Amino acid sequence: MPEEAFELRVGLAPLPTPEVVQPAPLIVPVEAFTLEVSVLAHGFAVVGEDSLTLRMWAGSDDPYPYRMLRLRAVDDPSLAAERVITAVYAVHGSVIGVAHRTVRVGEAPGEPTGDEPQMQAAGGVWVLPKEADAGIQPDLEIVVAPGNDGEGRQHCWLYRSPHPGVGACDKPLVTTLGGEADWARSVMRGVQERRDAYDLAHYLKGVGREVSGAVPEEVWAGLRAAGERAGPPSVLLATWDPYVPWELALLSEPLDPAAPAHLGAQAAVGRWIYGNRQRTPAPPAHLQPRTMSVVTGDYAVAELKEAKAEAKHLIRHYRANPVDATTGQVLMALEGERGSDILHLAVHGKFSTEELEDGLQMVDGTHLSRRSVSGVEASGVRLVFLNACQVGQGRSELGAYAGMVPAFLGIGAQAAVAPLWNVDDKVAKNFAQDFYKAVLQGGTAPAQYLRRRRAGTLGAAGAELSTPLAYLFFGHPRLTVQWTAEGASAEREGTDDA
Repeated sequence: MPEEAFELRVGLAPLPTPEVVQPAPLIVPVEAFTLEVSVLAHGFAVVGEDSLTLRMWAGSDDPYPYRMLRLRAVDDPSLAAERVITAVYAVHGSVIGVAHRTVRVGEAPGEPTGDEPQMQAAGGVWVLPKEADAGIQPDLEIVVAPGNDGEGRQHCWLYRSPHPGVGACDKPLVTTLGGEADWARSVMRGVQERRDAYDLAHYLKGVGREVSGAVPEEVWAGLRAAGERAGPPSVLLATWDPYVPWELALLSEPLDPAAPAHLGAQAAVGRWIYGNRQRTPAPPAHLQPRTMSVVTGDYAVAELKEAKAEAKHLIRHYRANPVDATTGQVLMALEGERGSDILHLAVHGKFSTEELEDGLQMVDGTHLSRRSVSGVEASGVRLVFLNACQVGQGRSELGAYAGMVPAFLGIGAQAAVAPLWNVDDKVAKNFAQDFYKAVLQGGTAPAQYLRRRRAGTLGAAGAELSTPLAYLFFGHPRLTVQWTAEGASAEREGTDDA
């Protein structure tokens, strides 16, 4: 009931509660560690003087520590009856996962159970990082969570940094937005209509200023402080919002004046999706792929000549297994843990709000739907590069972040690259070839590669500007990819097949 106090149990438990989604055990290291949990409880007030950031020690004699918070629901008609409490778990200053619990404020339907709301985890297994892994933590971690207002317009922000002097939020930062879906459609359409127009650069700056205004000033201050201590900084952006391209936000005070002021050009940004109603693992910081598959085909209409050259390059230099762009062949490449570790798709793509011809276009004119991808039971693919127009866009469905990239992440992919809008075939081919050379051979983090390519668009126009800015990276911003397979010798000798 509103204004009625209740206890919230926050911490670790040996098993998930029976009500959670996809229950799985929580794996913890043998050695002792300090767990830090930040609670985002928009629409609730703390009873007493307790902080919403809780720290607890875990060791062999107490492997499942927890703390109790006393909260009360704020009696405000603008707030929703079902309110989500979010807990952000961190070890050694690095976020390891996000959990949620829904609390109904008011008369509960059906018979009361007497159960107290508990912040227990749900979903896949989280692996807590060891002390030796502390060096991989991003310079800044930002969480964008939904608010609990009745209209669904509010966002709650949380940030933290391992650097002294940057610190973290002591309470959630709340912003109010509205019309994100319509805004995103307008922006994507506007960029595509201006691919070769004189005002494309100005248009993208205008978009960036609009996005920047939706971010709390405290977050920008945290970014500036992190950038002073590590430049360009790495940023992990964990977001529930599927519409806003935060990477395009324009910094009023660029960290690097020699690069475009967009966030994605000023920092190495790794975006990560978390479910609003279930537990979400943090993105891994290491991948060791051994095999690659590349999907392409002969299109009767709108032939992709550069994409075919792109596939040929990957086959020659990385021994990629060729996969024909048909629904059956792609799903077969995805099914099973024995599939390739890296899946590259050089195909046509389309994002449609009406779900008509939406997804990856196959050579027979049909579209491989994100729902078909989500229907794959288990997949060995860990890195996916969707070099197909528009498939980096997302939508909200049943309260969840939906789209082609979330579908791949949902079946086991741990990192993904995809563009928001239409990309130029030739520029996209060069972007992909250089990506694998930098990441697989040069040891460059994917997010860092994308930052460099965005930074290189200063003064560019047309496709050379819009295509590099279109790509989003989903994954750990400091991800290291250790390519353990043979097959890159030809590249090292300087040969090419483009």
